Amino acid sequence: MNVSAAALSPDIRHTKWRPASEQRFIASKASTTEWFKKLIELGARMGVETADIELPALHALHLLLKKKVDEKLRAQAKRVITATKKLAADEERVLIELRTKGALHEEEARDAAKEELELIALKEQAAKDGQETKALKKEAAKL
Repeated sequence: MNVSAAALSPDIRHTKWRPASEQRFIASKASTTEWFKKLIELGARMGVETADIELPALHALHLLLKKKVDEKLRAQAKRVITATKKLAADEERVLIELRTKGALHEEEARDAAKEELELIALKEQAAKDGQETKALKKEAAKL
């Protein structure tokens, strides 16, 4: 391992690490270990044997696997966008149907009210006709 002089304590004779440098080294090692674990796991999923692959090839494999994952994520995003557009279209279609049904119900209510008014007018006319008939019968009875 190549350790720079800045990472060592000011007294070069001692090889003690400064706490901050030590923490960075541990974090770097942990992230590298995590990267290798993830790479090997992804390689196993894709059917790639990673045991005999050298480091540059592992980096290339990592890039390929990352590209594959990115493609899957893009495809998933496209499916979500398509589903969202379809949902919006369905909502719009339902809204149009509701407006159409509402307009039909309003028209039916208007027609029913109009028929009710016509019925009332006919009853009034029948009552007037009945009164006229009574009046004519009274006059006829007087004569």
